[in-house]
Amino acid sequence: MEEVAYILPGYTDSVVEMVRRRDWLVHNFNLEESDDLYNPTNYLYNKDLNGVGYTVVLDLNIFQFLLNSVKKNVVKDEYKDAISLLIFCQIANIEIDPTFAVYEKINYTTDKIREITKDLELFHNINNSNPDHLAAYAFGLSPDFEHPTDYKVDHMDLQEKLTRYRRLKEWDSLYLMILVVTSINLDNSKAREDKLKEFVHWLIKDFRLSLVAIVYSLVLFSKKPLKRMMKYKVSDSSHVKKKCLTNMTWDLYILNQFFRKWTSKSELKEHLFASDDKAFSELLRLAIDVQNNENFNHFGEYISGSAIEYLNNFICGSQVSTSRVYNSEQWTPEYRAEMIATYEKSLLE
Repeated sequence: MEEVAYILPGYTDSVVEMVRRRDWLVHNFNLEESDDLYNPTNYLYNKDLNGVGYTVVLDLNIFQFLLNSVKKNVVKDEYKDAISLLIFCQIANIEIDPTFAVYEKINYTTDKIREITKDLELFHNINNSNPDHLAAYAFGLSPDFEHPTDYKVDHMDLQEKLTRYRRLKEWDSLYLMILVVTSINLDNSKAREDKLKEFVHWLIKDFRLSLVAIVYSLVLFSKKPLKRMMKYKVSDSSHVKKKCLTNMTWDLYILNQFFRKWTSKSELKEHLFASDDKAFSELLRLAIDVQNNENFNHFGEYISGSAIEYLNNFICGSQVSTSRVYNSEQWTPEYRAEMIATYEKSLLE
């Protein structure tokens, strides 16, 4: 291996420790040591010697922490740690992508579109700030930091682009999966693993397979479901119920996008996700394990051996029913829309 030396800022170790402590980064890298993830020189070396570019995709929480570091008059640990992540990316020459956070913030409305494009402009200016100034803020040495203002966006053009489409690709399909898994969850007459099998059977027979939806339902219906996975409550108003179902769909959508980026990427592009949502991060890591191992054998702490065998046979094996709606004449946007309407009527009363 060719030896290359990099001169890093003196505060690099402190920044790395802050990023490591938060444990926000999720990846599918094959690392020899876990600490390799937090070594900036690894990214610099791969970019300089092998031409590999890295991008960190932000969730809405961390995106908002970065904005709040400027917009709020108080200083919180979350803001300082988000800035430390940004410094880490600057040092390691990693791009930061807030696209999904912006789309989630818009949430298919135009109510706050002007404010959101201004936030995106502010983000880019923060991202172009002097790392020394950012470090002083991250380490609590300064209550604020100077950021450039020369990055400008064409707000009208950007607003048109961000609201051009009624739905992001795959959104409606993932929304329907959330509706179905929520409906099954409400049936108290069935055992948890029977609910899991019911959902998987529905995916196979009546819709289409989705790794992230299966992992989501597996953990939800397991012996140890994660907190904040199921946001829907029967006692809430229709408006709140709809908002909760939408929020859960965003989780599933972003999980799904990780795999879309992973499976379609070139050898010279790598992506990491940065999320403050522990349930989201755990689900993503579990889904990555399934993708890497091509089985569900590592889910013993969540479900029984018989449930693992069921999933391995029907998802990873060849025992998939030939009588499926998927790719049949019945498989149309109208078919999906009718199911969405049926489940919404039941869940949003």
